[in-house]
Amino acid sequence: MALERRNGGRNKHSRGHVKMMARVQVVVRRLLQLLPYLRLVAAVAVFLSSDPYYHALTF
Repeated sequence: MALERRNGGRNKHSRGHVKMMARVQVVVRRLLQLLPYLRLVAAVAVFLSSDPYYHALTF
């Protein structure tokens, strides 16, 4: 940390931080896009797990 400061590495760090934030935003946006599908999958999974025929098939 001290070495970075002496080299003026704070700029590098801030640039990396901005990149990381952008990456996080992209991931969040993708998750928001996938949310309806994830909700559908979760609903189907709950429905199947509560379905006795599903259990009859798996066991």
